[in-house]
Amino acid sequence: MGFARSTLVLKLLTLIILTSCQSPMTKVPTATWTPTHFTAPDGTEFPYSKWLPQRSPRAVILGIHGLGGAASDWRPLGEYFRERGIAVYAHELRGMGNDPLGPRVGDLDHPQGWFEDFSSFALRVQSVHPGVPIFWYGESLGGIIGAHLSGKASALGLRPSGFILASPIVQITGKLPVWQTCLLKLGSWIAPTYRLNLQSLASNGSSPAQVVSTTSHEAQLEHTPHAVNRFSLRLLQRIGTLVKANRTLVKKNSRPILVLYAGNDIFSKPEEVEQFFGEIGGNHKEKRFYPEGYHLLLHDVSSDDILADIEMWLEKYLEISAKT
Repeated sequence: MGFARSTLVLKLLTLIILTSCQSPMTKVPTATWTPTHFTAPDGTEFPYSKWLPQRSPRAVILGIHGLGGAASDWRPLGEYFRERGIAVYAHELRGMGNDPLGPRVGDLDHPQGWFEDFSSFALRVQSVHPGVPIFWYGESLGGIIGAHLSGKASALGLRPSGFILASPIVQITGKLPVWQTCLLKLGSWIAPTYRLNLQSLASNGSSPAQVVSTTSHEAQLEHTPHAVNRFSLRLLQRIGTLVKANRTLVKKNSRPILVLYAGNDIFSKPEEVEQFFGEIGGNHKEKRFYPEGYHLLLHDVSSDDILADIEMWLEKYLEISAKT
């Protein structure tokens, strides 16, 4: 998640988990694109970013950014890997700060929008790089979206070679008293598009929580063009529903997966991530723990170690792929 928030944000997500029916996902058309934008299935033209090596890439990473973040959050990853012959692509998420439809910023009517946008974008990347291994890399909210799609990838025409989940949000229940939970559940039913100012709520007599080891990055984010201060109740409810569903979906995983998590993550405790990791299916799963790290791993003190670990993991599976 690309901004500083207190643990109250996590609690707010708990308040608005509602049981909801999700429409079955169907295959979407391959997106059309220009060098800077792609056209989503509903016709919206979203920006995207890319970091390409000078020669044809030997692998591709598809990044999915977090809540309040942007495709530019992947710059450290993109600049590192394009020098190593690996391309990085990242699109702007619907409802986040770089959504071209202003009234939609901070809101999401249905997670199907996230799934269809990413699927169409991924299909375009696959068509541009046929036969090249493609790895999905989701940070925070992006990990929730990627994990949810992973079990349905084949049916959607997607062919990820593996997954990277960074700072995954794996548990948001049991954080508040029952009466508070009921109150905001009711609120999300009565006024689903009502937007909460999470920043003002988070500063309720407590120090701002850290998503990096210093506060300078957090302060800077408050002045970035893509900063979002208000999120609708239904958007937060959608996230809560996906987190719950993912605990079941990941058990069916059969592809290589790498989980990156930090000792100072305000959204997920290390023991919660470790329990989640134990539930992931398949025989090719690995985890890396950064005791001194914070939520935004690529933008903090452990970033060099993280990039090196990702590179080592990718090289391992690229070598295996080359032999098969």
